[in-house]
Amino acid sequence: MNKAVRPLSLALVAYSTLLVIVGWVAVGQTGFSREFIASIVLATVGLAVMYFGHWRRNVWYLGAGTATVLLLCPTPLGLWPMIIGIVLAVAFFWIAYQDSSGGKMTW
Repeated sequence: MNKAVRPLSLALVAYSTLLVIVGWVAVGQTGFSREFIASIVLATVGLAVMYFGHWRRNVWYLGAGTATVLLLCPTPLGLWPMIIGIVLAVAFFWIAYQDSSGGKMTW
């Protein structure tokens, strides 16, 4: 089970990065309207927290960043990116919880 934690965390980070990039493009296409700026900035901060959690191998920071990105990132694709991300996050956190020790991921 230990071998599945790292690829799933990389997939989660890559998916969230792609989601934030699509979000910034969508906000740019609206002319950077004020309704979306706060949510995309918070999603970008959540992505930074996610990178920090991945770098420190901390499940809690990675989870907080994941939740922030998935819930606050605006996309023109509707709810599907959030649903796909939640399924990926549940799979990752289920395996990481089984394999972690004190919130630290071991890979």
